[in-house]
Amino acid sequence: MTQAVAHPRAAPNALEPLRWTGNAASAVGTREENQDAYWFPDRASSSEEAVFIVADGMGGGQFGGLAAQRAIGAVLGALQASRLTAQTQSQPDRLREAIARANTVVHEMQQDALEDRPTAQVGCALAVGVLRRRTLTIAHVGDVRVYLWRRGDLKTLTQDHSWAAEFGEDNGAQGMRHVLSRAIGPKAEVEPDISTHTVEAGDVVVFCTDGVWAAVPETQMAHLIAHTTPSALAGRLVQTAQAQDNSDNATALVVALDTDSQPVGQWLVIGVGVVLLALVGLVAVSTGLFASFRLPFAGEPALQSPAPPSNQPADALPADEPTPASKESNASAHLAPQPTATLAVMPIIKVCSEDSFNHSQGRCAHTMPEIPQRLPIYVSWEPPTARLQRAQVRRKDSLRARTVSLSEEPLGYLRLEARDFANRLSPNVTYVVELQFANLARSAEVSFKITRNPTR
Repeated sequence: MTQAVAHPRAAPNALEPLRWTGNAASAVGTREENQDAYWFPDRASSSEEAVFIVADGMGGGQFGGLAAQRAIGAVLGALQASRLTAQTQSQPDRLREAIARANTVVHEMQQDALEDRPTAQVGCALAVGVLRRRTLTIAHVGDVRVYLWRRGDLKTLTQDHSWAAEFGEDNGAQGMRHVLSRAIGPKAEVEPDISTHTVEAGDVVVFCTDGVWAAVPETQMAHLIAHTTPSALAGRLVQTAQAQDNSDNATALVVALDTDSQPVGQWLVIGVGVVLLALVGLVAVSTGLFASFRLPFAGEPALQSPAPPSNQPADALPADEPTPASKESNASAHLAPQPTATLAVMPIIKVCSEDSFNHSQGRCAHTMPEIPQRLPIYVSWEPPTARLQRAQVRRKDSLRARTVSLSEEPLGYLRLEARDFANRLSPNVTYVVELQFANLARSAEVSFKITRNPTR
């Protein structure tokens, strides 16, 4: 008998970054608005440090969604500003400062809301992951969860900041699972939980809001991860969650580390299928089964081949077509999520003249609705890490637009010269700058009116 010998795997180089792929999906459910937001970098332009964020807004109406988006923008801006000190400053300290910045931004929203609504509660739950080489550092506040799947085992990397989690559902907190004991925004200061984890090739990390983890048990989640390709996993998790309970927004962000395109479970199924087909072929040849094969008679129902399971993410399907039902959701196919425009954070856009542009920080100090008739004109955005794909300038009263060259533009802002206005700035005319960012389904716009130069 020949004994199989296991070949030892080479020890990974701790300084060599792991390849990763990111994918996300979100659904509004039966809510009027999707107050979830998420961010992950464009793979083609990512550096050795990658940031992943999921936020779940609270506060009702537009406040919750805006709080989630602004919190993500503040975290990205703070992490970008501290990249120069990343070699001397610890990752937990950087994340702690970024969370503090996000809390300040949302807390200011809370204070403004209190002027109109004395009982307003504006804030969000937030989970941030920074992947640097083979280390994943997580900071979270609230009940956005982060899971790690490794070789079939699913582990929760975060602990909810909720009444039920802190006091126990058996101690009077039953039914209070979604009441947060800690969140971004309601108080002037907040302390995040921060943890550091070593990741390996084959790991899958899932960031998700309570619309996913409350509807999908961990055993089922582990099964879906094992039997779904990484590129389709986020959509499958959201689709399954909505099929089982669509009363809340549901968002999942998946980060797969150096994995093959096919899931382990799927390869096993393919292997077993090949073996079975070979056996059937041998039996068919020996018994003459092929000779007895015939087409169905007219009026006789033909055998229907089962439809292949759908692994397409929910947000990749056209809005006017039904989402294919998976095995888990056949009974409730009408509950499948519809596409949502919450693909990433819409950057905050500002426009200003050169006098109001902060060159050291690379951004406009404030937005100028009216700008004197002189150039250059600057357009900046926060977070500055948002990757601009296209920019166009046009008069508000015209559909004709000029495309701005982006070949040498610095990160986070755009400098508009005479050529971008056909060498003419007309007074008393309103111009519109349209910006298209990566990972955003719709473009952002900012407008300004040109006034005559002030008399000196």
